[in-house]
Amino acid sequence: MSAFDERMAQLRARFVVRAAEQREQLTAALMAGDRDEVRRLAHGLSGSAGVFGFPEISVDAQAVEEAVDEGASDEELKPLASKLLDRLAAASQDAD
Repeated sequence: MSAFDERMAQLRARFVVRAAEQREQLTAALMAGDRDEVRRLAHGLSGSAGVFGFPEISVDAQAVEEAVDEGASDEELKPLASKLLDRLAAASQDAD
């Protein structure tokens, strides 16, 4: 394995740990109705997830971000956020 590959593996592992933390933060923000925080977290995930081999998380995070930007109702946002939370949970389990 090259030095680059080793470094990317380290960064991917760090992303997985951070994604688990962000899953908890996203859950709390959703429960609190803090759409600004939901958007902030989704934006960060949409930008970084694909780089570390999680394009599905990136796509789902972008959908959540766009829904918040468009003023989606809670009923419209909930299934999008749920899908993102499920993807984050799966990524965490893959790391175990």
